[in-house]
Amino acid sequence: MKKVVSVLFLGCAVNLAFADAPVVDYSSDAVSGMAKSFAVKPEERIDSAPVTSKANLSAEQRVGKLEQQINNINSQNLTSKIEELQQRLQKINGQFEDQAHQIELLNTQIKSFYQDLNQRLETGKSMAVPAPALSAPPTPPSSSTTPSSSAQHSSSDALQNGAIVPATTSNLTEILPAAAPVNPDSAFLKEQQMYQTAIDLLPDKKYEASESKLREYLKTYPKGVYVAKAHYWLGEINFLQKNFDAAEEEFKIVVEKYPKAKSVSDAMLKLALVHQNQGREAQAKQELKQVIKRYPGTSAAQLAKQQLPGI
Repeated sequence: MKKVVSVLFLGCAVNLAFADAPVVDYSSDAVSGMAKSFAVKPEERIDSAPVTSKANLSAEQRVGKLEQQINNINSQNLTSKIEELQQRLQKINGQFEDQAHQIELLNTQIKSFYQDLNQRLETGKSMAVPAPALSAPPTPPSSSTTPSSSAQHSSSDALQNGAIVPATTSNLTEILPAAAPVNPDSAFLKEQQMYQTAIDLLPDKKYEASESKLREYLKTYPKGVYVAKAHYWLGEINFLQKNFDAAEEEFKIVVEKYPKAKSVSDAMLKLALVHQNQGREAQAKQELKQVIKRYPGTSAAQLAKQQLPGI
C-alpha cells in the first residue's frame, strides 16, 4: 500500500513540474491582493460621455465659453436694436412726409393769398374815380358873330361852375348850352384812399401799420363800402401773426354780418384754418366741407379740398 501511494505522489510531482499554467494561491490574502492589482485606477478611467463639469474645465475653456455667451447676448441685442432703429426710421419718414405735405399746402395758400391780394389791388385801382380834368377856356367869338348879352351871361356862369363850354364857330349864331358838370363824390374818394393806403402796406409786410390804418378806416366809416373787406384783412393780418383769437373774431364778423360780401368764402375758409390751429379739428373739417358745398369752383373751395385730407 505504501508503495502505491509513493508511486502516485511521484506521478503528481512530475506533472506539476512540467505543467504550463502557474500555480495559483487561492487563499483569502492572495485573492484580495489579486483584486487590488486588477482594479482600474481613477486617473485611468475612460468615460464614454464628455466631461461637462466646470470644475474640470480649463481656464481657456472657461474663457471661450464666456465669450460665446457674450457673443450670443450681443447678437440678440443687436437684432433688437436694429429692429427698433428701423421702426424709428419709418416713424421719422412718416413725419417727414406729413411735414412736406403741410409745407406744400402752406406754399399753395401763400401763393393764392398774394395772387388774390394783387388781384384786389388791381381791381381797387381800376375802380378809382379819376380826378376831373380842367375845363378849357372857351374860344372867343369871331368878329363876324357877336353873341347876345344873355349868351355872354350864360358863358360866364358856366365857367364859374366848372363846366366845359364848347368853342364857337363862324357858322354859329349863339353859344350852345353848357354840358352837365362832372361832380365826383369827394367823400367816396377820401374813403377809398384811406382803405387803399392800409392795403398798400400789406405787400411790404407792414402788418401793424396796416392794421392801424384799417381800424382807423372802420372808425371813420363804420358803414363804408369797404367795411367787410377791412374786417377780412384784419383777420388775415392776425392770422399771419398767429393771433388766432383775434383772427377768428374778424372772420366771424365777415361771415355773420356780411353774408353777401365777395370775401365771405375766403373768410369761411380762413375761419376753418383758425379752428384747425386752435385744435378744433372736427369743427374745422365741417367748415371746410361747407366752403366746398356753398362756393364750388372758387379758389376758396379749391384750397378747402387740399386742406381737408390733412385734418
